[in-house]
Amino acid sequence: MARCIPDVIPAAQHHEEEAALLARFRTELPDEFIILPCLEVPYNQAGRDSEADFVILHPRGRLVLEAKGGEIRCLQGRWERKKSGKWKSFHPPFFQARDNSYEIRDYLKRSFGKEAPEAGMPFNHVVVFTGIELQPAGGGAPIAVSFSTPKSINVLQLQNGTTTNLVEGANVPVGQYSWLRLLISADQNLQGGSYIRLKDGRQFALFIPSGSESGLKLVRGFSVAQGNITRLVVDFDLRKSIVAPPGQLPNWFLKPVLRVVDELQVGTLAGTVNLATLATALGTTESACKPGIYVYSGTGVTPDDMDGNNADGIDPLVYLPLIPAAGASTATYNVPFLEAGAYTVATTCNFDVDASPAVSEYDPTAQAPAPGATPPAGYQTMKFRSKNATVNSAVTTTVDFP
Repeated sequence: MARCIPDVIPAAQHHEEEAALLARFRTELPDEFIILPCLEVPYNQAGRDSEADFVILHPRGRLVLEAKGGEIRCLQGRWERKKSGKWKSFHPPFFQARDNSYEIRDYLKRSFGKEAPEAGMPFNHVVVFTGIELQPAGGGAPIAVSFSTPKSINVLQLQNGTTTNLVEGANVPVGQYSWLRLLISADQNLQGGSYIRLKDGRQFALFIPSGSESGLKLVRGFSVAQGNITRLVVDFDLRKSIVAPPGQLPNWFLKPVLRVVDELQVGTLAGTVNLATLATALGTTESACKPGIYVYSGTGVTPDDMDGNNADGIDPLVYLPLIPAAGASTATYNVPFLEAGAYTVATTCNFDVDASPAVSEYDPTAQAPAPGATPPAGYQTMKFRSKNATVNSAVTTTVDFP
C-alpha cells in the first residue's frame, strides 16, 4: 500500500476526482510509492506559488500528474471543459504537469543545489504507442492488437542491447505474416503524444506525417508457431529519425528509421579498438582522432558515411562513436541484434565529419582532382580501417582492432 502525505486532501483543496484518485493510489500502488496530493511549490518563475495535483515519488523517479474531472474534450490540440452547458478552453493538462515538473525541479535545485540527487531525478522522454497490426501472408484484413491504454516508451534509454516489451502475452493466429505496423500517437501539435525533451528543458511534440493513420509499417516476414512465443526486436535509430525542420515549431519531425529482426536469429558484434594504433594507421594523432565504428551488410564493403543515398556507396547498417574511458587509449564497442550473416566492420578517426545522416560529407567514389584544381566535395574527408566478420545466432563475434 502506498504512503500518502497528507493522508487526505485538505478541505480547501478538495475535489471529488482528486479524492477518488488518491484512494486508488493508496490501495493499488505498492509500498515503495509515496503520494503527495495538492503539493504547493513556493514561488515559481511567474512570482507566485504553483500547485501540482499529485506528485508520485518512487526510487526510480517522480511523476507529476494533473487530475481533470467533468466533461472534457480535446480538438486539434485545444483542450475544453464544459461549464454551464458551454465549452470553455483551458490550459492543456500536459503543459500544466510539465510546468509543475520544472517548478519542482527548480525548487529542489534552489534548496539542495544543482548537483544534489534530489534535483537530478529523471524526467520522461517518450514515444507513445497505441497498438500494433499484423498482416497475414495469405491476405485478408490485418490483425489488430490494441492497447487498453497507450504505452509510453523512452527510446533514449533503450541502448546497448536494452529492450522493453511493447507486446507481451498477446495471442494471434498461427501462421506466416508479411509485415507488422506500429500504431503511434504522433499528430501535429498534439500534447500528450510522442515528444522530445532537450537538455535545456524545452519540450516539442514529435510529428509523423500520416503517423496516426498509417502507423510505422515494417515489412519483414515472420511466423507464429503453435504454442510458441515469437520475439521480434524493432531497432529504432534515433540519430537518423529525428529532424528539427525550420519553421515547424512547436513540432519536430519523427521520420523513423527502423529495422525488425527475429530475436532467435540474431547475434552480437563486439570488440576493442586501440586508438593510438588506429590514428597512426590513418595518418593522424591520437589526440586529433575522433573515433567511430561502422557496420555494413556484406563482406568487402568500401566504407561510406551515413548519407541516406547508396549512389556513392553503401550506407552503414549501424554507426556509433567510440568513447574511451578517461585516460585510456582503447575503446570498446558492442552492436547487438545483428541478423546472422556476413558484415564489414570499419573504424575511423573522422567520425565528426559524418555530421548529418542525410548529407554526404564523404564520397568514396570521388576522383583525385587535377593538379591545382579544387578537390570535389567529399574527397578523402574520411579514412577507415576495415575487417570482415561473420555473425552467428545467439553468440557474440569479437572483432578487435589492436
